[in-house]
Amino acid sequence: MNRIILIGNGFDKAHNLQTGYEDFINWYWDEWEKRLFNCNGIIAEDEFISYRLTIRDCMYGWSNVIFHNIKNYDGTKRMLLNWANTNEYKCRKEYKSKLFKEICETWKCKNKNWFDIEEIYYQLLNKETQEIEKLNDDLNLIKIKLSEYLSIIEKEISTDIIKDGIFHKLYEPIKKRDIAISSEDLWKNEIRCRMNYSSERWGKLISSYVNDPTQMASIHADIMSFIKHCRSIDKEFFDYQKAPESFFLPNYTLLLDFNYTSTINLYLLKSDNVLLNQIHGELSNQDAMIFGYGDELDEKYKVLQNKKDNEYLKYIKSIKYLETSNYRRLLGFIESDAYQVYIMGHSCGNSDRTLLNKLFEHNNCVSIKPFYYIKADGSNNYLDLVQNISRNFTDMSLMRDRVVNKTFCETLS
Repeated sequence: MNRIILIGNGFDKAHNLQTGYEDFINWYWDEWEKRLFNCNGIIAEDEFISYRLTIRDCMYGWSNVIFHNIKNYDGTKRMLLNWANTNEYKCRKEYKSKLFKEICETWKCKNKNWFDIEEIYYQLLNKETQEIEKLNDDLNLIKIKLSEYLSIIEKEISTDIIKDGIFHKLYEPIKKRDIAISSEDLWKNEIRCRMNYSSERWGKLISSYVNDPTQMASIHADIMSFIKHCRSIDKEFFDYQKAPESFFLPNYTLLLDFNYTSTINLYLLKSDNVLLNQIHGELSNQDAMIFGYGDELDEKYKVLQNKKDNEYLKYIKSIKYLETSNYRRLLGFIESDAYQVYIMGHSCGNSDRTLLNKLFEHNNCVSIKPFYYIKADGSNNYLDLVQNISRNFTDMSLMRDRVVNKTFCETLS
């Protein structure tokens, strides 16, 4: 039995890395403050927006705006930017991108996730009056800007941020209580198979997750002793609760990374039994970064297909997956054996629905365990996660069986 761990943006945030959409947009506007301060002309602009001074006492540039209009300017709190946004009669603000305007004004960035931004793109994609090529160009510009921001955050990633609690959860043994009722036969079959593992095979499996030779030897001895005992009592089955914990280590662990950052690499074991799949690409190859929308189950998607214009499908994730072997390798993994799914920091929004539906409803999936986080007010996001997970199912009865209840779930920390 294997394990697939979905690594999302929340995984980075659990390491105090500011990789959320709100962090990105705050950085963007902070950069705008610097741009206005350093602008010598009356027009300041970038790919998404422009500010033009229109009043005589401002015509000598933005430094003159500070002198005449902003007292005690210290370069903080976006004082110059706030002035530009609130003085329409002195400064004309113009969005160059409908997508970016929608993101900034219609959907306020606070408490939004990346899948919300991809949802905005998808909504605009379905509007008849939308200029599709311009929309796609704007989405690509946002991806480029995001890459620029994450490259700054990437410099903060070091072994200093590793958390022992997260390391343990990534590679812990599978628990019987997490297995779906409908998958109990798969669980029993797994136990029967493990009873027949050779001593050498157990040694290899244990060494895949444990580095300490003394600890490895102790675990190996406990497992072999347990198997010998079970065989001696001549029973077809045995009380799994008496088995050593390590008896249920995953055969293989697949780290399915949806992030562009390299945080998960800090936890990557040097083992043939631990695999990494960066399904959405990485910062080092900007062109291969997948950013868009992926919900083929949505009725509107069929409408886009029927338009027979490839621009409508340019940033559909399920099509972008074909540019690399990552998705095919994932399919090979889920077909190879039964597996449990851990969700660490992935919001499970509709923008990844095609892929998640494949994972969650596959016959080999025996369990889906979300790791939640505690909010500032003391509440948690377990229910939010489960609600999002449910949207990736077409069979609600199956969803209720496979998703691990909150009693047995833990925080991502």
